[in-house]
Amino acid sequence: MRSKFSETQFSFGIMREIVDGLVFGYVGVPIFPSLIQEGEHGWDVRFDSSMTAYFLQFKVAEKLTSKNAKEMSAFSGNPYFRFKTYPDYQSKQHELLFSLSKNDRNNVFYCAPAFISIKEFEANFLNKKIAQESFFVNLKDFSDVNNTEQHSICFQLNPISKFMIFSNPKEIKGFVGWNNLRQSVSEQNKRYQSISEFTIETYVLLREHVDIMKYVEYFQEQYSKTLMNKYESSEFWTLIKFMAIVQSLAMLGIFTCFE
Repeated sequence: MRSKFSETQFSFGIMREIVDGLVFGYVGVPIFPSLIQEGEHGWDVRFDSSMTAYFLQFKVAEKLTSKNAKEMSAFSGNPYFRFKTYPDYQSKQHELLFSLSKNDRNNVFYCAPAFISIKEFEANFLNKKIAQESFFVNLKDFSDVNNTEQHSICFQLNPISKFMIFSNPKEIKGFVGWNNLRQSVSEQNKRYQSISEFTIETYVLLREHVDIMKYVEYFQEQYSKTLMNKYESSEFWTLIKFMAIVQSLAMLGIFTCFE
């Protein structure tokens, strides 16, 4: 059964939730490529900051229920969803996305809804649950796959969540719902080896005139991992206040180290 709504409808619905901060929290201003640029880069939307970058390629999946469906045996006869990647001779999209994922700073995902009916789409759209009812596949999991060939990416929700890639069957890691994805990305955040390394990244944000207070929770989490988790709350807040004051002076033109 094919999706009753378009990829454009899906991408609009989930983008609304991301921009509202419901998906990844604040991730910056969305960057949309032109049609020509999409062919050159492979992604539909990019969110970039000094801390990390998210790249999403949207897909709509079909739902397979027939016992004769090609991959049905891998899912023990249970209904599953499927979308296909482009082979290299048709489009460089998949290969470009995989190459992008090799950078540790980049989080590159295929993203597709785990529903196909227009009724489900309307309900999820009104309740802002499209991202919660979608699944995400990390391109980092394709390291031992021939990324020039066409592949079918399949997943089931019941009785258990299961994600697989074909033609050469391989189980991969996927996420149903943005909260599971966000938790996984958070766990992969780097641990700083020194106060200076932590401060340098913060300094980059200040140069971009980012409101440092929007990132306090992030900085607090990262700072607590600094120097083998020897976290001093008072020291952290002293550092944050100092950087906020320096930023304010710089924006007023009184302090020029950020120029």
